[in-house]
Amino acid sequence: MGDGGLEGGNVTGGEVVARVMEAAQKRAGKWEDGHTWANSRTKKLHHEEWNMGVDEAMRAEAEVQAS
Repeated sequence: MGDGGLEGGNVTGGEVVARVMEAAQKRAGKWEDGHTWANSRTKKLHHEEWNMGVDEAMRAEAEVQAS
């Protein structure tokens, strides 16, 4: 089936756990990177919005959300 030997019985339970953990850590890293970017962008936008009017601030927020 092309799954690295899982069906053929060539992989131990420990190897399966290691593969699942590796995949989970990669996914968590991507989520963390996205969260860090979003947090930094929000802080930057708040800094920029302090002297904007309401309409201008709403437009700026919409642009960030669209990107």
